Amino acid sequence: MNASLVLALLILLALFSYLAIEHYLSFAIRKQIIDIPNHRSSHTLPVPRGGGVAFSAAFIAGIVVLAAAHVLSPLEAIATLSGLAIALVGYWDDLGGVPIRVRLAMQLVVVTTAVLCVFSLGSRTHTPALEAGSMLLLGLAVLALTWLLNLTNFMDGIDGIVTIQIVSVGALCAGLIVLRHGFTPCALLFVMLVAAVAPFLLFNWSPARLFMGDAGSCFLGFTMGVLVLIAARHQQLSLAAPIILFGVFLSDATLTLLTRMLRGERWYLAHRTHAFQILALRFGHRRVSGSIGLVNLVWLAPLALLAEVDSVHALLYAALAFLPLLAVAHLLGAGGTEPVLLRASATLPVRGARSGFGIRSRRVYSGLQLALIAVLAFGCSLLAMLLHYDGQLPVNTHFPLVSILGTWAAVQCGVLALMRIHRMHWRFVSIDEVPTLAVAGFVSSLTGALAASLLAHHDAVSIARPIYFLDAVLSVLVFSGYHLLTNQLIGRALRFLRGPARQNVLIGSADASGISILSELRLNYPNLHAIGFIDDRAEIQGFTVCGLRVLKPTRELARLIKKHSVQHIFVRAGSASATLQPMVEQLCRDANIPLSVLSSFRPIAPHPARAYPGNFFDDLIDTSAVRFETTSARG
Repeated sequence: MNASLVLALLILLALFSYLAIEHYLSFAIRKQIIDIPNHRSSHTLPVPRGGGVAFSAAFIAGIVVLAAAHVLSPLEAIATLSGLAIALVGYWDDLGGVPIRVRLAMQLVVVTTAVLCVFSLGSRTHTPALEAGSMLLLGLAVLALTWLLNLTNFMDGIDGIVTIQIVSVGALCAGLIVLRHGFTPCALLFVMLVAAVAPFLLFNWSPARLFMGDAGSCFLGFTMGVLVLIAARHQQLSLAAPIILFGVFLSDATLTLLTRMLRGERWYLAHRTHAFQILALRFGHRRVSGSIGLVNLVWLAPLALLAEVDSVHALLYAALAFLPLLAVAHLLGAGGTEPVLLRASATLPVRGARSGFGIRSRRVYSGLQLALIAVLAFGCSLLAMLLHYDGQLPVNTHFPLVSILGTWAAVQCGVLALMRIHRMHWRFVSIDEVPTLAVAGFVSSLTGALAASLLAHHDAVSIARPIYFLDAVLSVLVFSGYHLLTNQLIGRALRFLRGPARQNVLIGSADASGISILSELRLNYPNLHAIGFIDDRAEIQGFTVCGLRVLKPTRELARLIKKHSVQHIFVRAGSASATLQPMVEQLCRDANIPLSVLSSFRPIAPHPARAYPGNFFDDLIDTSAVRFETTSARG
């Protein structure tokens, strides 16, 4: 395969996926395809759903291109294209709900078709495990793929978890194939899936703007299973390695399902007793989803590599991978009694509030930042190579080196983009955060170097190891200094053009009234930035509500107010408890910040079929406009 054509295909696939997701988000808002939170949800605000059809369409388009170019055989193309039916059934379920019997019957038909196609591949590539083609083995494969499909759907309960899982596992499977067999079509399939799914993380990272829904989670579980079977059929990937890489999902979902069955509960109904949901309730979606990706890379990836190389002891490596994960899930009470999760009757209006000059200007700014980061990444790698060769590149290698350096810079830029270093809300803006920025530059450089080394090996070009070290050092220095400089200079210029800077505020009471205040601030007061709730109820302190931490009104909170330059505190009249109100007033006096009281409102219950009005908050309050009234708590 031509490296340049493959790279162009992957870039176009990722770009097409991003644009499709962005357009679907606007479509879902217009058509009110909204996930309304209920008592079994892990989110508290309504969010558009069904975004999985966008990246599913992108991946299917890539498969069609490979089939037309005769990279895939007809049977392989049919097996992977069957995922389109899974995505459509899932999207049907997202729109109005499909009875579980109908949904399961459709899934079994599609899964059986795909497995038969994989089993019918040419005898030249048969593996010993699949060569017999027995009905028992066929039935086990159908059941396993159906379980993986639904397992992925079960685990899609918090922001970013399935996206991170598929991206990390897909990239690791591709890496295992490349290490042993080179960049084959099987490895390309995994990389294509990663390229199609990765842009969705920009929309699904907490707090999520878009949910993938059953259309995405079912499609990803099915497609990942089909790709694993195809790779196993071609003797390029053992079944043990991907099973180990899916250890977090398999252990959590299986233990939760078995526990619920033993408890006599209806296991197929939605719930929030998975181990990851219990952790997310305490530590927030971002930390849990990010930790799962870290577990895949640090713990499961080495064991999967050992199982791939030493197949004789694959069962031992699988046991080492699963036992700690099962123990952690059991200690967290997976499948047991549902934890108490704060719910609110007031909801965030879902409407086209993200359109307008402000959003467009932020997108333009982010695009320019990303383009500049790509240029800097290319410059770092080129400078590292020039420093190593004393300013003279090797003769007759200019074109291969340029393509290699371009790949290096593109991958490095993509990693930094996933870390959101190009976004305006990036939090690393002070000298105290330089170590974290340095780690971001080092990790991105290391990832880009890995991609460059693979491409260099394919093109038979030698890159000295000191070049990788030089690029890592330059990336740490350049990206740390660059981001601090742009945030200080460009940030000040933008604040001057936009007017007054955003003010950090706190909200009193993490209940329905507090969430309503947060909704109003996020929609209509862009100059006010809420950083947390204040609540005196010990049972919810430390939890995350609507992406904000619930804080205790203590001296530690006073230090936090000073550190983050909090300039306002908002409460609703009569919402705070008898003990919280004096605490908040005393806090405002000590910190010399104003306390504002929002007019009272009358909450109404959301209805899934209702189209949200232009200003939903006006329905919640007694007056036609929001009025903030400053009390005498300023001191």
